[in-house]
Amino acid sequence: MNWSALAQADLTHIFAQVLRISALKRLTGGSKHPLHAGVELISAPQMRRLNKSYLKKDYATDILSFSSPVVFRTLGYLGEIVVCLPILKKQAREHCHSEKLELKILLTHGVLHLLGMDHEKSAKSRALMKSYENQVLKGILGSNRRASGLILRSYSGKKTG
Repeated sequence: MNWSALAQADLTHIFAQVLRISALKRLTGGSKHPLHAGVELISAPQMRRLNKSYLKKDYATDILSFSSPVVFRTLGYLGEIVVCLPILKKQAREHCHSEKLELKILLTHGVLHLLGMDHEKSAKSRALMKSYENQVLKGILGSNRRASGLILRSYSGKKTG
């Protein structure tokens, strides 16, 4: 499977859904350019090093997001998303859904971080981000498909990464 191509295609759908939600559209900075971001799929040791280096957490996590400076955001470039492929696969098994669905869930979460949202800041910001995560997922998956967003999973007692 070409994970990079799949991730880029998923991002296109996620960005389209973000632009349909007025509050999220405002967070994009009003760029007249199409939204885009880089995506890297990496190993658990690589993710552990990144997480330790940038967040001072000595373990591999499922996803990290790195927002771009404002000058690039005005061109539609929101930043970089890094996904740990082994953790993605493990989480898909744990939640009894496909790896492709797990990628969509992780990328949605990462995009919201690129837009400046932070579920670790406060209960209010967590609730807001959870709501947007669910709205975007519902938009890209359709109303017939329910998937728990990463925030709902993370704060319901199940470890995700």
